[in-house]
Amino acid sequence: MAGLCDPERIDAMKIRETVRLDHPPETVWPWLVEPARLMRWNERLRRCLPEQPLVAGVRYSTEFGFAGKPATPFWLEVEERIESRRLVLRYRSGPGVTPPVEALERFELVEAGKGGCTLRHQVTIRAEGVPCWARMLIAVISRLGKPSGPHPLIALLAEERN
Repeated sequence: MAGLCDPERIDAMKIRETVRLDHPPETVWPWLVEPARLMRWNERLRRCLPEQPLVAGVRYSTEFGFAGKPATPFWLEVEERIESRRLVLRYRSGPGVTPPVEALERFELVEAGKGGCTLRHQVTIRAEGVPCWARMLIAVISRLGKPSGPHPLIALLAEERN
């Protein structure tokens, strides 16, 4: 974690996860691009307007809630969308958010045999002016803090199948 408190360092952090799903990319895709479904498995996403599938050229108004805090507004734009393969989203903090935050979220679906796929999910977050203690805490959590239990998308896809 050397350099985390270096004021010259770019304040960026990456959070990555890989999930094996027993469903083809075409079945998983709607869970990434339809706001109502996305909010069912990403419990931090509290609002996404307009309530239409995520497409390029539309600016979405979103709110995220973290650790019991009031929801934080973000603007969302689709940077790249390759049907059933890749989705890249850019978030920019809304008015009044200090320090300003920008995030790039990338979803990739890769066929994995036997009708399944692998979801590769990466979020890169930049926030200038984040205090040293907060960067250190985030670095530790993103490296060591994995949620317990299966990914929520696994249960939702199984429920939908039945």
